[in-house]
Amino acid sequence: MIKAIVMGCACLVVSSMTPEEIERFELFNPTAIILEKENGKSFSIQLDEGPGSLTNDCASFSRTTTADGKATITILLDPDADDKLALVQKQIGPSLLKLNELEEQMMVQKEKLQEMEDSAYALITQM
Repeated sequence: MIKAIVMGCACLVVSSMTPEEIERFELFNPTAIILEKENGKSFSIQLDEGPGSLTNDCASFSRTTTADGKATITILLDPDADDKLALVQKQIGPSLLKLNELEEQMMVQKEKLQEMEDSAYALITQM
C-alpha cells in the first residue's frame, strides 16, 4: 500500500516496492506496471534519477529509498500553505489512488514475475 508522508515543506510518497522490484517488472513483465483505465488512459510506474515525480499519467520513483529499501518520490510543497495535508490531497490525491491500485495489481503479479525470471534462467547455459 502506498504511503504519503508530509514532513515540513515536502511530501514523501513511499512505494510498497523496492527499486529493484520495479526494475524486474520493467524487464520481465512490463505490462504489469501499466494500469489501463476504461477511458483509454493509462497510468504507469517507472524509475527515475533525481527526486522522482507523480503526475496523472505516471509515478516516476527515485532510486533513493527508505530505511527498509522501498522506492520513494519526494514532492516539494508550497511552504506558505496553511494546510499541507489538504494541499497534498488536492495536488496528488487522484494520482495516489491510481498508484495504489497499480501497486495492488503488481503485488498479485509478483509470483508470476519470479516464474518468468526462473523460466528465462532455465534457458541459459554456460559451456
